[in-house]
Amino acid sequence: MIGDQATFDAMLVDLFSAQDEYRFIDEIIAPTSIAFAKASAYREGLHVYEYLLKRTDNDELGRPSIIFDMIAGNNATDLVKYVSIEPYSTPSSSIECAAKISIKLQNIYRRRHNLDERLAVPLTSNGSVLLNYSTTEDYFSALVDALRDISSLDFNTTKKTPVAIFLDSNAPALWNITNNEYRVDGAALQNNFLLRKYETLCMRQGLRYIETPFSPDLYLLIQLIMTFLL
Repeated sequence: MIGDQATFDAMLVDLFSAQDEYRFIDEIIAPTSIAFAKASAYREGLHVYEYLLKRTDNDELGRPSIIFDMIAGNNATDLVKYVSIEPYSTPSSSIECAAKISIKLQNIYRRRHNLDERLAVPLTSNGSVLLNYSTTEDYFSALVDALRDISSLDFNTTKKTPVAIFLDSNAPALWNITNNEYRVDGAALQNNFLLRKYETLCMRQGLRYIETPFSPDLYLLIQLIMTFLL
């Protein structure tokens, strides 16, 4: 049975779909099917995505790669702690894509700051380019410029490597608990306005995920309020 995903999934559907007493069928079938896929992948010595890829009989489908930290922020008032990308391709192609983007980012930084091309641009220990722009938007503008001609934010493209963009936000360091606001890009922002800024980044720059978007102090305050209400 292990390894025969289609048969197992069909058995699950036959077993549960006719039972009226099971109210949450999808919550039963989906996790069980995923667990079976993981067990089958383990037996075959494959990553889960490789095992599922084999089920499609199409080796040309893009495979999710590891996430590469591309930019490290170096400004005390912007939202960028790290900006990362995840190329959807084979591991070797993903590494090549990230390397090309890193080189372009360094060249863009030199050009925007009128630096000699022979001068090195600082890199962090994990290989991300240490930049120092005035605003949050400047970092994303540089990354989108570097992505051009190498990759694409369009996952339906066939000519370039599709790439997802992620932000590890610097918001907790910008939170002023006394004034109940963030100091972002030189302006004081409360939570609702910071949320709008994130929405703008998602729409304009294709941002897929934000880590630590708000201050932990805010979460703690909400938890305290909920404790008293309950």
